[in-house]
Amino acid sequence: MNLVHIGDKKSFQNKLDQLKKAGHEFLHVVADFDRTLTRNSGKDGKTYTSANLLQQTGIISKSLQDNIKELYAHYYPIETSRLIPFEERKAKMIEWWTKNYEAFIEAGINRDHFLEAVRENKMLLRPGAHDFIEILRAKNIPLVIFSAGSGDSINFFLEHNELKHPGIDVISNYIEFDKDGRAVGYDESFIHSHNKHESLGNNPVLNKHALERKNVILLGDLIEDTLVADNIDYLTIVKVGFLNENIEDNLDEYKRVFDVVITHDGPMDSVHEILQEIIDK
Repeated sequence: MNLVHIGDKKSFQNKLDQLKKAGHEFLHVVADFDRTLTRNSGKDGKTYTSANLLQQTGIISKSLQDNIKELYAHYYPIETSRLIPFEERKAKMIEWWTKNYEAFIEAGINRDHFLEAVRENKMLLRPGAHDFIEILRAKNIPLVIFSAGSGDSINFFLEHNELKHPGIDVISNYIEFDKDGRAVGYDESFIHSHNKHESLGNNPVLNKHALERKNVILLGDLIEDTLVADNIDYLTIVKVGFLNENIEDNLDEYKRVFDVVITHDGPMDSVHEILQEIIDK
């Protein structure tokens, strides 16, 4: 089975040549987290993401699980609908996140819940992702993780897997904890699927890297992830997409948008190869 697809081989090679010519000293990586750096499915076949980890692992109470499921059942069809106007969907995403986080606070969620959920080891790194991040660390290549999920889950996950280091920035949604670790508030500037590119376009961390390192490898699993580059002054960008589901229906569109497409929840081997070519130029 062919897991790696390149739509325009000439264009991809030209971009790769530009990255190799500049070298890894002028490179940084911008990556989505869920279903990109992590696998689409866990060992039990379920999908574990930074946003649903507390619910899927059963760490939280049954009543809170039911509440979160009801919110999902209501808002997810709105998120994915092509019939509802975009601006209306954006407003509903803020409404969804607000209700989610208010439910967490009301239920008394604390840091220990996140730690316990991460230690269940249900959310898995994509094969090759650990080594990829380690190479970035060794070569001092910045990694910006952008996620419409939970920044708290992501940071605890990176720490648990001994991958958290100063070269990684996580731009995501965060809960505010008090001195006892209890959830008492949240950052209201939510990042969600419909405003991710806008949020990152104005982010000082990303803009700083773009000024110092004009070349980028962008990793994502959604077409919308590629919009991150629209508001940043990059020189050369190679876009790698992970198409995990509904492959036959979406492959052609993904090949038009991404330079490289990895299907069937495949490993990061081709991303390794790209990075190594730039390092070994």
